[in-house]
Amino acid sequence: MKKYQKQQEPASDAELTVNERARLKELERRNRELEMEVTFLKRPHAVSLRQAHAVASGPSCDPPAVV
Repeated sequence: MKKYQKQQEPASDAELTVNERARLKELERRNRELEMEVTFLKRPHAVSLRQAHAVASGPSCDPPAVV
């Protein structure tokens, strides 16, 4: 596995291409978004919001109850 990883690594002094820079920027942006999401979801109020949303939305495939 390490041999494969070593073969895939670019030279340490290699410059990034325009496409690689764009991809890196996008991945960094997405990483920040996910980190903020994790931080938010770790908060105590987020748990109750998730539970409330699950109860409010309920199962979507059940037919309405006949009264």
